[in-house]
Amino acid sequence: AKPEPALTFIVGLDRGDFSNVSLNAFSGVLHSCVGRLNDSPSVRAQVATRSLTRGEAVRMAKAEKESYIVYLELRAENFSRETDIYGNPNNVFIQYSVLAPITAKTATQGNTYRDRNKGINLPSSTGTGDYYLNQAAQRAAERILKHFHVPVRR
Repeated sequence: AKPEPALTFIVGLDRGDFSNVSLNAFSGVLHSCVGRLNDSPSVRAQVATRSLTRGEAVRMAKAEKESYIVYLELRAENFSRETDIYGNPNNVFIQYSVLAPITAKTATQGNTYRDRNKGINLPSSTGTGDYYLNQAAQRAAERILKHFHVPVRR
């Protein structure tokens, strides 16, 4: 029998104002974060059933008894959001917040960025989204695990 995980997470992503971004890119970010969280045997993470706004993430956290809600959002460093993913993908970063169950208080939060030394978009090895954005999502998961003092497998 598999032991019960010490921590459980539900991971959701806000599609925000990036209406021109493919669903593959969003899916890649979401699944990269969940996959990295699940690399730890003491963690169970799952994907939220739909896109979340910040308000929906807070309501979901308040309704949860055990699972933390991980709220991911793609953000742009300037105001031209519509062109950043394809026009200048280096300006896009991932903002993450982890909301505690019941209280919805922020347990941890931060930003992770694409590798700025790589100016081109590469498809991910799974064919889902942008390789460098997916790497940023994995780094967000690693920071979340570090916050909770969960060892990260390399």
